[in-house]
Amino acid sequence: MAVKESSEMASSLNQEPRKGMILPFQPLSLAFNHISYYVDMSAFAYAFLTLAYQLQLLQDVSGAFRPGILTTLVDVFAGRKIGGYIEGSITI
Repeated sequence: MAVKESSEMASSLNQEPRKGMILPFQPLSLAFNHISYYVDMSAFAYAFLTLAYQLQLLQDVSGAFRPGILTTLVDVFAGRKIGGYIEGSITI
C-alpha cells in the first residue's frame, strides 16, 4: 500500500495543501500541595458499603509536574474531569 504525501494528495485533487497554524506557548511547570480529591458515591455504594456520601481518592498529596507531562491528575487539575472535588493548592 503506497502512502501519499499531503502535497501529492492536494495536487491530485487540484487543491492547495493545507498549512497548519502553530500557536506560541510557554512551557510551564505545575506544583501541587496538600491535595485531597473526592468523588460522589453512587446510591448503591452509599447504601451498602459506607456511611459517607463521598469517596476520598487522594489525601494530602504533594508533588510537581514538568512541562510536557500529561496525566489524569493533570486533567483533574485542569477541570477536564467532572464530578470530583479538589482541596489544596495548585501553583503554575
